[in-house]
Amino acid sequence: MELILMSSTRVLSPQVILFVGRPTDLRKGLSLLFEAVGILNELSALPLFQLWIVGGSQRELNVISEVVEQIAALQSLRSNGRLMLWGRVENAALCELYSRALVSVIPSYSEEFGIVAVESMMSGCPVVAARTGGLADIVSNGESGTLFPPGDASTLAAVLAGYLRNPQLRTVQSEAARLRAVTLFSRSVVYQQITKLYQEGPTVNRQAFMDLPGELEPGVLEKQRLARVKEILRDEGLSFTRITNTHHLVFRIKNGEKNWCVKFFMQRPSAQSLLFNHAPRLNPIRGTVISYRRVLYNRNNPLSLVIYHAEEHPAPLVIFEWATAPEDATSLITDELVLAVAKQCSSYKCLTNDTALTEYLDKLEIVSRTREERDLKEFDIASAHLNSCMTGEWLLCRSHPQVELLRMRILLSRSAWPVPEAFRIRALQLIELLDKKEFTIEKPELAHGDLKSDHFLLDKTGQIRLADFEHSRYAVGPLDFAIWLSTSIWEKPQFSPKETWDRVKNIIPEPRKQFLSISWIVAELLFRALLAFSRGDPDGLARAERVFAGLGLLLFNNSVTR
Repeated sequence: MELILMSSTRVLSPQVILFVGRPTDLRKGLSLLFEAVGILNELSALPLFQLWIVGGSQRELNVISEVVEQIAALQSLRSNGRLMLWGRVENAALCELYSRALVSVIPSYSEEFGIVAVESMMSGCPVVAARTGGLADIVSNGESGTLFPPGDASTLAAVLAGYLRNPQLRTVQSEAARLRAVTLFSRSVVYQQITKLYQEGPTVNRQAFMDLPGELEPGVLEKQRLARVKEILRDEGLSFTRITNTHHLVFRIKNGEKNWCVKFFMQRPSAQSLLFNHAPRLNPIRGTVISYRRVLYNRNNPLSLVIYHAEEHPAPLVIFEWATAPEDATSLITDELVLAVAKQCSSYKCLTNDTALTEYLDKLEIVSRTREERDLKEFDIASAHLNSCMTGEWLLCRSHPQVELLRMRILLSRSAWPVPEAFRIRALQLIELLDKKEFTIEKPELAHGDLKSDHFLLDKTGQIRLADFEHSRYAVGPLDFAIWLSTSIWEKPQFSPKETWDRVKNIIPEPRKQFLSISWIVAELLFRALLAFSRGDPDGLARAERVFAGLGLLLFNNSVTR
């Protein structure tokens, strides 16, 4: 078999989805990838992509070519020059193929280790892999790639659609993938681990071989950041304890009786960008200075943590005074407290009647009349302009519940996501029930934007403080209370629609705000389910469908939707 020699490939648009492996080995799951590609071809408003198949002898390529000719979606890709069968290539050429790809897909039904995943990550290419065998250990889900259930073509398609809609996700995950591969699988590390295995024998702890991302030895960049904190606090005796494994780096700082908390704001892709196509004017990246500036915008909010020091350069960081979680959060954090806190947030930095607010209300009135996608996009621009007062950036901000339900209705009707038909119908039925009401046209108010129990803390005087204002935004209706209830519903195995409706009625007496709260809850649950799906977890769809069924029946017999 003649090898294909390659030293360079030209930068290609559209984006490349890459498969490397023996194409006729049924365990490698190429047929599953073909099925997912067929699903992608049926989705609306999805950016174009190419599919590269690397590996296999000439005989295997002939077999795959015959398969391609029998599947209309693949035949169409090939005729348009968007499907390439590379065959075997030199090992030296693989790293460049990986570096050119948007993602490397490993849809294996079984995999002892997964050397292709390591090679991809070494080249800075995120991996979309089935959660099986060694792949589940190699790929850090959400950090260096995405894992999906083995054999699930629809979820694989949903994950790939998320990467295609926001190629910046690859940019964010690329360095994390390379760092993880080098840290865990470089030659020197593997030699040390093998030596350790022989020295300690079969009782060696498996976790010692596959440390979680949060437990890896701090990298050079992280050490530099912690050194910067020592400079700021003028104390070389500080100790640091990592207290979260979220997108941002958060440490408890301690020296004797002194305690602080430092947060380093890391870059991350917008969650919305995995589901919605962004207008060119809107920034698809979050984190870093955007999160930092939102926190600083709320610096004087009486509910914000007390900021000891903040700096945007050389890297955004904030040092807060230490605050603790309540000992009995369940009894302390009631619906009444949540609503009171939300109202206090909304009274901070009220919007003035300027050009941005006038434009927002005008575009909202137009989209409320037309219900057209073109006017929805104009509203998104106005909402981004309004909220740019916090960050200086124009971002897609979900700022009105009825607009978000309209967005979901349009996209579900156009099959923007590969969801089961039963889910799509159930969601559309509930949205149409809520869509009978006229839009509420009113001035947005400031919201925390992610109010949940983990964000309630107590300062040294025992006063309630809120963490994580980096999701803050101006929105219409009781968004914070709705997010609080949405989280309760999402995390509760047995959902009771009546219980949720009773909680809304008991706390919010005004029918208009009751309706806005329910609309936000539905929009938030739908968003969470679709977002989880695009991140490789299809279980949220079934959970949301059950919620929508019960809630729809309850609302159908209630005057709040009339």
